[in-house]
Amino acid sequence: MDRSDDVTVLAPSLLTSLYGNPDYDWIYTTTPQPSVNDRIIGHPRGKQLGGSSAINYLAFTHASQQNINDWGSLGNDGWSWEEIAPFYQKSENFTAAPPSVTADLNISYVQPDLHGVDGQIHNGFPHEGAFTPFDEAWPRTYDALGLGISSDPKDGLALGGYNILTNVDPDTNSRSYAATTYLKSAADRPNLKVFTGALVNKVLFDKTGPIPTATGVCFSANDTLYTLTAENEVILSAGSYGSPQILELSGIGSEDVLSAAGVDVVLSNPHVGENLQDHVYMPLGFKVNPGISTLDDLVNETFFNEAYDQYLADRTGPLALVALGGALLSASQIIPDAAAYNSFKADIDAMDFTSSTVGRAEQFEIIKRNLFDPKEAIAQHMVR
Repeated sequence: MDRSDDVTVLAPSLLTSLYGNPDYDWIYTTTPQPSVNDRIIGHPRGKQLGGSSAINYLAFTHASQQNINDWGSLGNDGWSWEEIAPFYQKSENFTAAPPSVTADLNISYVQPDLHGVDGQIHNGFPHEGAFTPFDEAWPRTYDALGLGISSDPKDGLALGGYNILTNVDPDTNSRSYAATTYLKSAADRPNLKVFTGALVNKVLFDKTGPIPTATGVCFSANDTLYTLTAENEVILSAGSYGSPQILELSGIGSEDVLSAAGVDVVLSNPHVGENLQDHVYMPLGFKVNPGISTLDDLVNETFFNEAYDQYLADRTGPLALVALGGALLSASQIIPDAAAYNSFKADIDAMDFTSSTVGRAEQFEIIKRNLFDPKEAIAQHMVR
């Protein structure tokens, strides 16, 4: 669906209402995870034009230099910080904060030359009145703990607590994402046609050559099956869940998986749909002093209706609040006690990282190395 004019998507403070809502979210979940007592972990994914950029947490952040370089070291040509960084900058339309906001949010660490200003995705810091006392206290609390930010996080090297850039258009106080930027700017192109409410069934292949060649796409819409034939190429870009799923539905994947699903094998590749690794978000709630507003206030119907009307009228008020605190922390910062740190390290060192899956052991060794690198973050604290 096209929800680029939907206030629920656009209003920054309504972002949590998108999760678990079938109109906006595919509501994917994991299988029971043995390492977390068989819990099932939710994996929200955007169910609309713009994909998950329409429901994400509005945080303009990315992996460290080392993380990006690690992808390249596993045999992925073109993956290095030096090669990827220009594209981060190319996508960014950064608006610098005025001196008053810089002082209030303690964001003097920002290095303007690291940020792009001609890209499609707007980002920046909230203007006066669009942040709370939490946002002023957050970086100062980390400073007091000796965990202040070491540099602009855009450099891929920073550690410490800080206020995060958010993907918000400063002119409209609304979410800036793929559908309102890249897609909108291309909407009038004669060679673009977008089908909404359609599901891809599979990619079609010509199997007469030594390597199958994609020739088109089969999809369904309104209970009707359609086939489109490609003139040049088929590009599959459906995210970390959708892309492997479509490949498997098309006959590319593990023979065992395809056979069990009754799908004819077009190309055997046991790696498709396997080895997904993602982080877990663990929320904690705290009681605040009277008089300080939080997102919980939106549960009050009167408060919400007033805030909603105010946002519709002039894009201000509680629904326009966009500040977001973060902290990139290494293991040695999280566990400063030497005995506790050494115990943690001994537990990790005792784990068996051998694996019969090609490349898995190498991945585990990289993760293990980064866990104990004092220059690498192993967790991110956030406050909303």
